[in-house]
Amino acid sequence: MNISEATQMIGELQSDWIDGLRRYDYSWLERHLADDFLFSAQPFPTMRLGKREFIEMDKKIKNPQIRFVSLQAEPLAGLILSRTVADVKEEFTADLGPGMPSTAELQRAVSGQHLIYASAWRNNGAIWQCFDHHLVSVIAPGA
Repeated sequence: MNISEATQMIGELQSDWIDGLRRYDYSWLERHLADDFLFSAQPFPTMRLGKREFIEMDKKIKNPQIRFVSLQAEPLAGLILSRTVADVKEEFTADLGPGMPSTAELQRAVSGQHLIYASAWRNNGAIWQCFDHHLVSVIAPGA
């Protein structure tokens, strides 16, 4: 697989991910997040979520409006590493729990901003799964 093919495939997977969020259908996440999935977020250094916690967080999002600004993926030693910039507007229906940012903090930090993600993907023998997903930075559009 070359860079162009990897970028196209990851773009399709991420589009399916977002489509599921918009429909409040989390079955894509159940299939395509690896059992050892880890999410972290640089703006919130204490935020570390496994697969189950990440899906529960996504269930607290209403009216997700996400547009990909850019995407680059590169195959490397059987993995695919991707970098995504997205415009994100989300509303959270509830706080995430103790030690996590509040709903207000999350909305202030991410809504209306460019979010930069780095992710790692691997094929489990049947499908590609994301096993590491990191929010690298939040920047103002045009910055």
